[in-house]
Amino acid sequence: MEKYGKTDRLLRIFLSGIRGGGIKTDTLAEKFGVSKKTISRDIADIRAFLDGCRELTGNMDLVYSRKAGAFYFKNDEFLKSSELFALMKILIGSRALSKFDLLSIKSKLRVSTALDERALLDKLVSDELYHYDEIKFYCRSLIDNLWQISRAIDSGKEITITYYKMDHSQITRRIRPIAVSFSEFYFYVFAYHENDGETARRNYRLDRITDIVIHRERLIKGIPKGFSEGVYRRENRFMFPGKTRAIRFEFSGPSVQAVLDRLPTAKLIELDPSGKAVIEAKVSGDGIKMFLLSQGSWVRVLEPDEFAAEMKDEIEKMLKGYERGGV
Repeated sequence: MEKYGKTDRLLRIFLSGIRGGGIKTDTLAEKFGVSKKTISRDIADIRAFLDGCRELTGNMDLVYSRKAGAFYFKNDEFLKSSELFALMKILIGSRALSKFDLLSIKSKLRVSTALDERALLDKLVSDELYHYDEIKFYCRSLIDNLWQISRAIDSGKEITITYYKMDHSQITRRIRPIAVSFSEFYFYVFAYHENDGETARRNYRLDRITDIVIHRERLIKGIPKGFSEGVYRRENRFMFPGKTRAIRFEFSGPSVQAVLDRLPTAKLIELDPSGKAVIEAKVSGDGIKMFLLSQGSWVRVLEPDEFAAEMKDEIEKMLKGYERGGV
């Protein structure tokens, strides 16, 4: 005796495939209490429906995998296995998500890939996932913070955040968020707030926000128009506050291209036969100083003079630190 009517059975088979499960004739025959031929006819009906409704189903097909011994849905709009693999490598390398969130996203993404390639994908990322080290969070859920703030930006609302500063002290501040971005392991929100009667813009790390309250009314005045997240990201790759300036420096390291990649506004001005390069860039914030110092003796700042003096002063402080240590 059949456990389900045909319409109900077709719907259940369809949903089983959509959710990522393989459609196996013998398994479904036993589950629904029908013959294998009946399930085969159901599969043929589903194929006919898909073929006749290409626009509705997004060019979806039901194909058979000999390796898996099952039918599965294939869609041109689904993620390819190669695309999912690239995305997982980026997510793992960023370390920006909690391990729980990363595994949850991976589980949902893999449903969109070919059934007979899922085991290979799992194998290719299993070791990195096992040894995955997330950044340390103050917040309960980074993804929830990201979505709440993005919705506040879309509706133009102000929010009050409870926030941990770099020195681990806690503050509560009312802000008007205007954009969110990702850089160097962290998500940031760009926002305006009032400080001593003046409106200032600051960056806040989302993982340091422990509480968000969304307000209906707007109190913060004097917010400039025309902020471009794209332009700001090009000039401030390191998300540190500070002024905007044009710099020129000499680089003698092994990979000029690596430096150019880190600084989207950088231009190669000169390159002599020995490999020494002169580079110009328009940058914002003090993060550029830390980046150039990380390149050691390969870098020498040429312009402006005040920036060269800042670099020299910082190097002298470093040297004094070693002298105090008795080295």
